[in-house]
Amino acid sequence: MRLALLTDDWRPTGGVVRHVRLVAPALAAAGHDVLVVHAGDPRDSEAPLPAGVTVQAIPGALRDQSAPANRAAVDRVCLALAAFRADLAHIHACTNFLVEDAVRTRVPTIKTVHTLDVCPSGTRFHYATGKVCRHDTGLLCVPRQAYLRCTLSKRPPVWWRGYRYATTMESRLRTYGHVVVASAFVKQLLVRSGVSADRVTVIPYFTPAPASTTAASGRSILFVGRVTPEKGLDLLLDALAHVAGPWRLTVVGDGLALPAIRRRVEHAGWSDRVTLRGWLDGRALTEAYQQATVVVVPSRWPEPFGIVGLEAMAQARPVVACDIGGIPEWLRDGDGGRLVPPGDAASMASQIDALLNNPDEAARIAARGHARVGREFSAAVHLDRLIPLYERAHAAGG
Repeated sequence: MRLALLTDDWRPTGGVVRHVRLVAPALAAAGHDVLVVHAGDPRDSEAPLPAGVTVQAIPGALRDQSAPANRAAVDRVCLALAAFRADLAHIHACTNFLVEDAVRTRVPTIKTVHTLDVCPSGTRFHYATGKVCRHDTGLLCVPRQAYLRCTLSKRPPVWWRGYRYATTMESRLRTYGHVVVASAFVKQLLVRSGVSADRVTVIPYFTPAPASTTAASGRSILFVGRVTPEKGLDLLLDALAHVAGPWRLTVVGDGLALPAIRRRVEHAGWSDRVTLRGWLDGRALTEAYQQATVVVVPSRWPEPFGIVGLEAMAQARPVVACDIGGIPEWLRDGDGGRLVPPGDAASMASQIDALLNNPDEAARIAARGHARVGREFSAAVHLDRLIPLYERAHAAGG
């Protein structure tokens, strides 16, 4: 088949783009022709690509902009799909609904929900209480964004836009014949939002796992992700204050909380123990995993999946992660790492300490995780579920 994948970016600074960058060449290797249309900088498309994959940048086209820009983007995207002669479109990230609707009228289309799009804040997390939201989306979400701080914005127009976006997304997803999610956790949220369960297919992410891995050594801890409150880097620092003995922390990522993290590190006198590296990709990111002794996923919010942990397990690195959202679907306690209660810095410190101080046990746990990635989270397993879905969608016309 000739497959068009649509995403709003091509820089590998988040899980969605990292996934599309993996699945496009995997589909090409399976014999399909693949076009990736993204809304980012055209220079991001210049890297060498595997045979069978074409990447085309249409800046801004898949992002909600002004009404004239949204309408202009329709023709540009549709022309790209027509020139490619796409048999099917797979939308990964698009907030320009005019473009999405136009694509759907021209080729059979499926959509992957990578994030918590049916939540007005996109996090299902209350910053005021530090607790996960248990409410379904509704009009009361607007005042909740004020008094429960579902969003860090204090602007009522932002709260209203979030509510309108989430409710619009709910209604749009109900019209799709095929919706893909990476975890049963997200499927449950969509079903609660009115999407038919038989139209939602769970296909977990995948990541390459090298046949052989290097042994971990030292006392190096790694965090990869956005530096925002819900991602819990500050919680990890709370935990590290109680980890005995020398340790080093590497932070791969960036975000609005980074200045506060930097001040806290300096105040604690940890500047020689904490390295803030910004976003990494490709070989540099792989090396960061390989240099780690333990990888920590300290999320406070219910992660839709948490691909960082999967990448760590692929490199045979034990993971300490919060038991929340989609995380327990890929991490079993003792099978790749350790689960800790969300928000519990003391438990996190205890598990980090145990893995650092017992390298043989940590290696056994990591080896089980590495083996599980090969069995359950490989490209072959992913495509075995995805390609039949493509075939059904194409045969049904959408």
